[in-house]
Amino acid sequence: MRHRELAWGLAWGLAWGMVRVEQVDEESQQRDLAQVNQALEARLRELEATNATLTAARDEAEAANRAKSRSLAELTHEIRAPANGLMGMTDLLDKTSLTQQQRLYVDMLKRSAVTLRHVIDDVLDLSSMEAGRLEMVAADFDIRDVIDDVLETMGQQAQRKGLELVAEYPPVVLPGAHGDLRRTRQVLVNLIGNAVKFTSEGVVRVRLLDGDGVGELRVEVEDTGIGIGEDARAKIFEPFTQADGSTSREFGGSGLGLSISKGFVEAMGGRIGVAAPAGRGAKLWFTLPRGIDDSGESMAVPGLDVAGSRAGLLVKHPAVSASLRAALAGCGVDATELPDGAAVGPWLRGGPDSAPVVLIADAHGLSAGPDVPLVALRRLDESASWSGAASHGGRQPVGLHLPVTRQRLLAALRGALGLVGAGAGRGARTSAAVAALRGLRVLVAEDSPVNQEVTASMLQLHGCHVDLVTNGEDAVDAVRHRGYHVVLMDWQMPGLDGLAATARIRAAEAAEGRQATPIVALSARAMPRDDQQCLEAGADGYLSKPFSEGQLLEILAPWAASVRGRSDAPTDVFDVLDAEALDRLRSLQRPGTRGFVERILGRYVGEVDPLIRAIRQGAEGGDLAAIERAAHTLKSSSLSVGAAAMGAVCANLEKLARTGGDGETLLARLPELLRAAAEVRAEVARVVAAANDDSGVLPGPS
Repeated sequence: MRHRELAWGLAWGLAWGMVRVEQVDEESQQRDLAQVNQALEARLRELEATNATLTAARDEAEAANRAKSRSLAELTHEIRAPANGLMGMTDLLDKTSLTQQQRLYVDMLKRSAVTLRHVIDDVLDLSSMEAGRLEMVAADFDIRDVIDDVLETMGQQAQRKGLELVAEYPPVVLPGAHGDLRRTRQVLVNLIGNAVKFTSEGVVRVRLLDGDGVGELRVEVEDTGIGIGEDARAKIFEPFTQADGSTSREFGGSGLGLSISKGFVEAMGGRIGVAAPAGRGAKLWFTLPRGIDDSGESMAVPGLDVAGSRAGLLVKHPAVSASLRAALAGCGVDATELPDGAAVGPWLRGGPDSAPVVLIADAHGLSAGPDVPLVALRRLDESASWSGAASHGGRQPVGLHLPVTRQRLLAALRGALGLVGAGAGRGARTSAAVAALRGLRVLVAEDSPVNQEVTASMLQLHGCHVDLVTNGEDAVDAVRHRGYHVVLMDWQMPGLDGLAATARIRAAEAAEGRQATPIVALSARAMPRDDQQCLEAGADGYLSKPFSEGQLLEILAPWAASVRGRSDAPTDVFDVLDAEALDRLRSLQRPGTRGFVERILGRYVGEVDPLIRAIRQGAEGGDLAAIERAAHTLKSSSLSVGAAAMGAVCANLEKLARTGGDGETLLARLPELLRAAAEVRAEVARVVAAANDDSGVLPGPS
């Protein structure tokens, strides 16, 4: 019995112990689970705090990026406004009477202005790349044309440092490339500009080669400058980085050019890199896909009538000589390098008598020699004269300035060989496109006086009737009360800006049932999608400032054509003499009489020449008062007979004289005045002849 009780107690104790153990384990597990939950909750709170911090940082970064974009827009607007004046005035200067040397300087100024515009665009492109919104316009083009254009731009900078800037185009390398032409040009500007900047003596050479890959074209820019160390090559294409940090103070620069170039090249499907040159200096290269049609036929230089000629090269610098030899070979010209002037005679006698010959020599490199056609190489700041000309039978050499480009080399060869007159013709405008603008009534809404003058002068030069306003309020009022064929609307003006003014014009047209007036937006912001925003706001076209005369005429041409085709457009709106003005004159004629209008026109034509002479004499003698009087008189009489284009030219002269314009500026406007006068005389003759044919009698004196 005792043993049974003891066993029963032991069993009960074991059972109770097991229950207690289970209770303790459960409590421990609950405590552990509670601790885990607390840790998870703490971690969750940390993650929520981190997410909130990251969200705030993201919002702050996006706000900073938007602020940066706004700042870039405002900055580029402030730069583009004077750049537009620079480009426009240069275009107008190019139409005046200039010497050959002045023409060359104007060409360089125009190219530099274009380069400035591209630099401004670079800042915007960097912002677009950072945002992943870089847009490319791909097309096939001849890479040699782009290289030549950049050489022209960089030539003066290189020559100021005593450097030779040359390009080598082997005839066996097809030049067709595929990519964005403007971005390719900027890549070359950056690479060649860096080479010139970091080279103190020697040569900067641009080579065109076949790429390593199939369907690939390679361009190399090699210099004899300070070079790039191995450590720097790995980071040279990073933003705000230069090959050597110590160089930035000496040479300047932000270190953005190569980073932007890398983004451009890779976006076009190419590669970019740096290699160690054979000698001292640096060598940077990039590749582009080849053009779809790279047969070479469409890339040929026009006018290859110099093929089969022989050229002797008396050029001191070996890099220039090698570049000329390759370029001449591409034109089908047999080129021979001559060591000195004594070698000219044997070279002449060593070739076939039937082959035309030309000697290409440094401008001061030959003092005597046979009578042979000459091309004199000279720097931009050297005179076109050549001291050796008299000793070569008095033959006047054809000047060819360095750096040499293909088109200018061909023109010089043709001039020296007598195939065309040297320096003849600067690309004539398409007469049909210019004629389409005559008589177009244009409103220019622009707050910058310089941009007003530039735009108005461009338009008036082609016979447009131009009115100017400086704000959106006046633009809305002018369109409603006077009516125009086209409105050029600056998008940023004080008070009512172009966006709001366009909206008001569109609302008024819809409310009054009037046909919509074409509105072309002018903007110096040029931020990505600005053009689309202007079109969405109601504009019909978009033109980014600064713009050239050609770009302005190109965008206006379709509107001029559409106005011509409109049923509600006056049929004579594009005539030199406005039909409405002639009708007003006819209404003054006494009943039963004829010839009144013709007599008025005859008197008007009779006073044109004396007044133009007075304007010319005043400009030559500095008599601004006389110019103002004569221009005012001619303006008034021109407007009275409906010669609006002539009146606009005179109004500009009157304004210039009244505001103290100098004699040279006034004289530069005379060709424009003379052209307008010639057109008026021809139109008056046509009107008089038509009236005589109708009446059978000649208009007599009043």
